[in-house]
Amino acid sequence: YQFPAVNVPEGSQITWNFGDGTPPVSGFTVQNTVHIFTQNGSFDVSMSVVLPGGTSCPVVVKQDTVVIS
Repeated sequence: YQFPAVNVPEGSQITWNFGDGTPPVSGFTVQNTVHIFTQNGSFDVSMSVVLPGGTSCPVVVKQDTVVIS
């Protein structure tokens, strides 16, 4: 599944959680990411952002449910 690109300020820390038990994916260049779901089901996927300067509270900018069948 390919997730759409999201515009965030340069230098932001991005974390994707795919809701399928795999470890979250974090980094500075993962706005447009691909994830392979290995099981059928409905997964709550979220992306959170910590803005440059280390804002302590992540800002959730995208959340969706992906259904794999």
